[in-house]
Amino acid sequence: MFGQEVGRHCYRSSHLADNTFIGGTDLGERTLASKERREHYYLLACPTYQRARHSLSNALGRQAASLSYILTDPAATPHLIRYVNATGRMKAILGEIPLPRPPAR
Repeated sequence: MFGQEVGRHCYRSSHLADNTFIGGTDLGERTLASKERREHYYLLACPTYQRARHSLSNALGRQAASLSYILTDPAATPHLIRYVNATGRMKAILGEIPLPRPPAR
């Protein structure tokens, strides 16, 4: 659910939280940049967040290269939240995001 919120924000705004624009060189390409492209860049490719991504990769192993796994699997959610908190990218919008509580037994 959290990954979907991040994706929705990026999709609606075409910007990341610090107002940097992600797009190509052509105006049409920039305005039509896909949500998936922005999510992929933020989670898997942005060199600024290499250190935070390393922690995510260590926690998730090979699955860390799968955008669909990171955004949809409940086991990845705490690691995704740690990544987003470590980057500080959504802090202006969502504040510090608390980790989900484990289910009660």
